Amino acid sequence: MLMTASPAIGLPRGMALRPEDQATRLRALVRDLSRTSLGTAPEAASAAARGPARIVAVASGKGGVGKTNIAVNLAVAFAERGLRSTLIDGDLGLANADVICGVIPAGHLGHVLDGERSIAQVSVTAPGGFTLVPGASGVAGLADLGPGERARLVAAFDVIELASDVVVIDCGAGIGPSVLSFLGVADLALIVSTPEPTSIADAYATIKCAALAQAEQWGARGWAERMALVVNDCGGVRVGAAVHERIDAVCRRFLGAALPLAGIVASDRALVDAVRARRPLLVHAPKAPSARAIRSLSGFVADQIGLCSVPSAAGHGWIRRFFRGS
Repeated sequence: MLMTASPAIGLPRGMALRPEDQATRLRALVRDLSRTSLGTAPEAASAAARGPARIVAVASGKGGVGKTNIAVNLAVAFAERGLRSTLIDGDLGLANADVICGVIPAGHLGHVLDGERSIAQVSVTAPGGFTLVPGASGVAGLADLGPGERARLVAAFDVIELASDVVVIDCGAGIGPSVLSFLGVADLALIVSTPEPTSIADAYATIKCAALAQAEQWGARGWAERMALVVNDCGGVRVGAAVHERIDAVCRRFLGAALPLAGIVASDRALVDAVRARRPLLVHAPKAPSARAIRSLSGFVADQIGLCSVPSAAGHGWIRRFFRGS
C-alpha cells in the first residue's frame, strides 16, 4: 500500500514525496517490521494480498469503566484464535495499556513522531501473543498533531495494517475529535459502560455524538450497524441486561434504531488481581468467569466484522480517513 501525498493528510508544502521516495520508505518500514513481532516482510506481502486488517475501536463516555482492560484482553482473545492481533493505544497523551500488560516499551508514539524511533522499535510483544503499539502518558502534544506528524503516522500505521489481521484501538474516554474519528473509521466500535448512572448517560452521549458526526457516511440509522454496547463491571447478566435496556430505549427513541449488545462482563475478583499483577486477565486467570465473558465478546466481534472471511474495504486506509475526519 503506497502512500500518496494528499491535502487530506495535511502534508505541508515541500513535504510531498515522489513515488520512488514513497516506495523506498515503505520498503524500509517493512524491513524494519521484519525484525519485530509485527511480522516478516513475506508475511506483510501475504497480508497485502489478503486485504486490510479489520479495525475494532473500544471507547467509553467516561473514564474508569475498564475500557483499556476490555481492549487489552480482546487483543489477547483474538491472538488465541490464531489471528495476528495488534493493539494501538490510541488514548493519545494518557496511555496506559503497557502498564496493564506489565511491559516496559523502549519508546512510544511520541518518539515515532519525533523521528527518534521507528514504529517497529517502539512496538512490543505483549503477554498473550499480541503486538502492542504504546501511546504516551503525559505528552500533551500527541493530542494535537501537526501535518508532518500526521504524515509519519500514516506511513507507520499503514504497515501495521498490512501486518495484522485485526487492529484494536484503545480510544481515550469522552467525545473528543480523535475519539470520534477513531469510531468513524472502525469496522465496529464498542462502547463500554458500567451500571453507574453517570457512565450510562455518558455512554449514550458518546453513541449520539458518533452517530451525528458520521451521519453523512453511515446514514441516519447506520450507526447501529457499526456500534455495540459492552456492559462491564456489573453484578451479573441481569444487571448488565438492564443497563443495555436503558441505553437501548433512549437510542430507539432519539436515534431511531436499536443498540446491539456485544457482551456483559460481570464483576470478578480475578480481574482486579490481574490488574494488580500487571498481566492481561486472559493470561493471569484464563478460566475466570470474566475471561470467559471476554472470549465470548471476541466471538461476537469476529462474527460481526467477518474476521474469518475475506476482509472488505471498510478498513482500507483507515488512518487516512481518521485524519480527514479530525
